[in-house]
Parts: sequence; C-alpha cells; structure tokens
Amino acid sequence: MMGAAGGTATAALQVVAGLGANVIAGVADETQSASAREAGAMQVVVLDKGFQ
Repeated sequence: MMGAAGGTATAALQVVAGLGANVIAGVADETQSASAREAGAMQVVVLDKGFQ
C-alpha cells in the first residue's frame, strides 16, 4: 500500500490488516514507518528519492 502514513491509507491499512491480509506499506521516510507498522503493516518499504 503506497502512502501508508496518510489518513485514508492508514484507515484502509487497518481494515485490510484486520481482515488478515499481509500488508506491505510504502512510506516516504523512516519517520513514517512506525505509524504504518502501528496501523498493521507487516512490512514497510521506505521509498527514498532514489526510488522515485
């Protein structure tokens, strides 16, 4: 899930994780990875500027 630290994506992440999905979250930087994990992401990928 891209943009997993944003409000809508966080809500969606919580729903699909609650349904048992193995969610891989994409976030902009390391500071956002904690919120994605708290919302239910099993794996978090930090998408730095080199990736874009």
